[in-house]
Amino acid sequence: MFTEVFQLITDDLSIPLKKLTDDRANSHSLVEHLKASANEYWNIAVEYEYARKHEWISVKQLKRTELMSFDDEKLANHQHYYAIIAYEYYRAALREFKAIACKEKLVEEAELNKCIALSLSMAGASRQFEVQIYAIIGIYLLVANDKDCFCRESFETLQKLLQKICWTKTSPSTASVNTGQIEKDKSTLNKAVMAYSQGSITLQQFQSALSSELRFTIFNKYSPSGMTEIEEIMRPSSVSSSVGIGVLYLIGDILLGHEFYHKKQPDLEKSQIREVLNKIMNNALDYYSKGQYSNFLHSLTTSYSVRKILIGIKQIQHGNKYKISLDIRPAIIVSELLGYKFSPEGIANFLILLGEVLLSVPELKPKQKLPADICLELPNYFDFIHCATLLFDEVSKNTQLTEEVNNFEGKVKLDLLLKKKNHIEYLEKTSSNHTYSMSNSYIKEKSKISAIARLKELRIVAKVNYVIAKLIAGGAENLQHSVNMIKSVKQELEENLTEDKMFVVAEIRLQALTDILSTFGFIDHISSASIEVIFPHEKSVQLASDVDIKNIDKFVTDDGKFSHCEPVVLLDDDEIDDFLLLDEVVGRSLILNKTKFIKNVCGSYYNNVEPLKSWITEIISKENLLSIKEWKSSFLERKYSLTFQYLPFLSVMYNLIFQPCTVQSHPQHKLVFAPTKEMIDFSKGSAKISIYVLTEKKNDSGYAREIKGFFVACDVSLSYIYNQLESTSDRKLKVDLLNQIAFYHRCQAEKLDKTHHLDSLQQWSRAQKFYNESLTLNSSHLLAMLGYATCLIKLNKYTLAEKFLVENAERKAYFCDSPERWFLVGVLKRKLQKYDEAKDAIEKACCLKKDYVEAKHELDLILKLKKDTVTERIKLYKKMSLAHAEPNTQQYNILSIDGGGIRGLIPAMWISELERRTGMSSSSMFHMMAGTSTGAIVTACLSLPDTPGIRQPRYKAVDIVKLYRSHSEKVFTRATRMQSLFGLKHAYLEEEKKTLFSDYLGDARLSQTLNDLIITAVNSGNTTTELFRRSDSLADPSRDHKLSDILMCTTAAPTYFPPYKMNDSVFVDGGVQANNPAMIAYSEACAKKINRDNIFLLSLGTGDYVPDPLRPSAERSLLFWAYNNSNVLKVIFDGPQNNIDCQLSNMLDNDKYHRWQIWLEKPIVLDDIRKETLDHLTELAHAHFEEMDAFDDNNRLGKLIERLKNH
Repeated sequence: MFTEVFQLITDDLSIPLKKLTDDRANSHSLVEHLKASANEYWNIAVEYEYARKHEWISVKQLKRTELMSFDDEKLANHQHYYAIIAYEYYRAALREFKAIACKEKLVEEAELNKCIALSLSMAGASRQFEVQIYAIIGIYLLVANDKDCFCRESFETLQKLLQKICWTKTSPSTASVNTGQIEKDKSTLNKAVMAYSQGSITLQQFQSALSSELRFTIFNKYSPSGMTEIEEIMRPSSVSSSVGIGVLYLIGDILLGHEFYHKKQPDLEKSQIREVLNKIMNNALDYYSKGQYSNFLHSLTTSYSVRKILIGIKQIQHGNKYKISLDIRPAIIVSELLGYKFSPEGIANFLILLGEVLLSVPELKPKQKLPADICLELPNYFDFIHCATLLFDEVSKNTQLTEEVNNFEGKVKLDLLLKKKNHIEYLEKTSSNHTYSMSNSYIKEKSKISAIARLKELRIVAKVNYVIAKLIAGGAENLQHSVNMIKSVKQELEENLTEDKMFVVAEIRLQALTDILSTFGFIDHISSASIEVIFPHEKSVQLASDVDIKNIDKFVTDDGKFSHCEPVVLLDDDEIDDFLLLDEVVGRSLILNKTKFIKNVCGSYYNNVEPLKSWITEIISKENLLSIKEWKSSFLERKYSLTFQYLPFLSVMYNLIFQPCTVQSHPQHKLVFAPTKEMIDFSKGSAKISIYVLTEKKNDSGYAREIKGFFVACDVSLSYIYNQLESTSDRKLKVDLLNQIAFYHRCQAEKLDKTHHLDSLQQWSRAQKFYNESLTLNSSHLLAMLGYATCLIKLNKYTLAEKFLVENAERKAYFCDSPERWFLVGVLKRKLQKYDEAKDAIEKACCLKKDYVEAKHELDLILKLKKDTVTERIKLYKKMSLAHAEPNTQQYNILSIDGGGIRGLIPAMWISELERRTGMSSSSMFHMMAGTSTGAIVTACLSLPDTPGIRQPRYKAVDIVKLYRSHSEKVFTRATRMQSLFGLKHAYLEEEKKTLFSDYLGDARLSQTLNDLIITAVNSGNTTTELFRRSDSLADPSRDHKLSDILMCTTAAPTYFPPYKMNDSVFVDGGVQANNPAMIAYSEACAKKINRDNIFLLSLGTGDYVPDPLRPSAERSLLFWAYNNSNVLKVIFDGPQNNIDCQLSNMLDNDKYHRWQIWLEKPIVLDDIRKETLDHLTELAHAHFEEMDAFDDNNRLGKLIERLKNH
């Protein structure tokens, strides 16, 4: 996350430091100032904790009403954030105090360490190790200061912190303990203190006793950089959060290896041994993920070749003694795994994980139950520490790893430059062959960060683990080894500040280790000033997550005041064009997308438009490109292409002013946007638009640096309301102002509802938030209650809306008697397909309010749905006769249908109704049809001739409705248990599906269709979208495939069906990359030289579900596809699906483009073929069409039908 969050702490500290450090006489004032600031932030963190516990009476400083609107995750983020700032201030105070205080003031020093420990304990579970370190420091200082009369209150506070960590997370090991080691139980510290105070142990032994406490903390030290929320969800659910460097990253490194770049395949024997090793690793990791560390170790003793094992656990009986011992030889492990082509960084990763397991001291049991008279001798704790230390040391020093990784990098550097795409595709395909699928993040990181850099990082991780192991072991020699290693780590990190990293070593971790070693008298002599700049790139989701940033609603103005802004639009969606997101910020007024930007830049270049030509020429030179064409190709391939260097272009071309800004902390407002001194303004004329650009602080990469997102200031009227809201303490006025803000967003939502539904959902969500805040202040406010319920209905949260409307009516008579409430109940019941209840509710509303026009329109719709039932309508579809005629050449109509499995029933119903209203066959209404997966089934059947050579359609749309309702079980024929046992990896068999397609389509080929037909599939060999076009089949007989075969290709949904082989290629479902084929169809029409003014496009969805309107793309695809293998889906869903509707809306006039879609309350997966689901889908489609007709204020539907009828 943003480095500014850490930088702001440093900047904040620098203010008092600069003022006070000039005069050392004021040092005591500086300490007190830092402590006061720390206390302020600590109190804020405590109040967030009270809010999480709903102890509202204890919340004094913060606004309770605002806190009540936060969920626990948001409250926790704020709690952790302020706790970390408190920690930074306390530690700054401690450093200053130690510089001026004498040794006699150890109690005050201990008190500051106690404050540090308490602050970190409030900063989340990931800081437990550091909490324990500072608690130990505090206890040591208290006892060392006066072993007889130390401060009992502080001691007990620190003791409780230690107990909270140790005894809730682990139990004492069964490993045998040396006589000098203090037994671990609830009285350990008291016994150690007593022993020291009685003189039975030395101060150094007391240090060792305290250090041994550290082994009871779970090692939760490092996390892969850039780990997102969706990747955390992608982890196997059983994997412990204590994983040091991430199990998935270990799997990726160790299992994928480097075989892709070895031109000569290994001999058969080596290949077989490698497979055995892979199985051993997978088995071990499975035990690890379940927390079965003893089984983890034993699984690694499995033989992978003759007399070869990875580690040894010796079990020997001599007389009445049965001894178990460890035999771990790190150098041999490295040599063996390298010999079988495992990656050097993967091997390092494995050794680190093995070392961490050993530090947990797993219980080692004998192979068989021992007789009572046999004495069992287990490895003692220091045996485990010794083995772990050997492993960490091997990672940091092994030269074979270095030589191999350098050799590997030299071989593939050029290959990566030329074939990076192939490399990523290889990783994606290889990852799917293992037990745990790799996430996109891992694949991107591995392709971006060199193996040399990753090995360097892992060595740093190993060194820090080495420090911890030696610290736990105790003793002067071990502590000196620790401090030397800490010094080495800091120097390495200082030398590599700007490198991209795959793993992040926490600054707080090294600070804590430095502090405890210093307290024990082992100082690394690296100045504190140097230490402060070692970690400028640490990332922390807790400090400034994307969720936090999206909730920022203020920015600092030039005069230092605060103004309100619209929610930031983050460029964090892989599927949406960055330029489209920028256009979204300004209400789509630019009609901008990536393609249009490229076209404008190229046009300026060829037309010698300055300064644009000079700018692009400079970029071409910097990027070592040869021409503008190369730049165009390179720019198109980039996923995140909108960087700072292109903002001047946009400023000139679209009259924009860009103001860069960063995220800053503020005691009252928490996080705010703070503009920098930069300004990008090349605009001309008076009609300018100011846009704020969220970014990192300026760095060496200049204008190529990353853009995080965009936002704009609120309009003047809304900003005025916000200012009033903040300045007033009057409760009633606050309620009115919150309702005004909610109404503003509601109006924005209603404007967008017809054309950009996803955008409108975001506005409805914001309106809901402010109505909710209003109700928090006054739960009886009628307008807020009605507004809140309206938002829930618009957000498709029907169950929540029903509960709200019913429960509040039971408690509040005035709400129950409101005609508007009865109207909302009626709309809600209609949405839930409860038409009788809907009718009663609307009639009640009309009785309570005369001339209620909106209610009367709703009643007409409900009565129509009751009268013209879907059952009767389907009967009518079956009976009706349709006319067929050749398409009119005066216009060009396109039908596009999305993928969606069984939800293809929805567009089939809609087309049936269009056929009824026009009296025309579908192949008469449309020149071109395009479909993906289930959409391809619909379009292929609609364009199929009755018999070859006769231009008359074989099927009406209602025949396809029957296909879905009566034959869906043939498509989704489950594999038998026996087939699953014999290795079938897909949920359904393909034989029945192929038979069904053959029955419906016969031997008809693509060239015989009545329309220009386009069907999408994905060629799994090169992961490209394959288009099966009728035009290609007419020109090239080799591409004239059977329609039944094409449908098998486009419906081979991953995890549901096996890939389908046709000729020499293998295909999977077209929805993997082009679930919505509308843009493909439009592009094909344009390529045919069709006059764009004559093109009309009807795009039909199959039902969509948006769990979070503020992150509309976050989980939509995953929720529709297989629940049983979401890891695969995370990899394959990589196409820009969600921006197609926006792009076409911008490119075509309102009357030339229609997008029909149903928004679902709950997801419906592809294979849900239960009768109740089929009935529900059929009714949804029928009701949606009638609703479009009933509320067709602009006659859009009427014009569409007239166009198709006159075709």
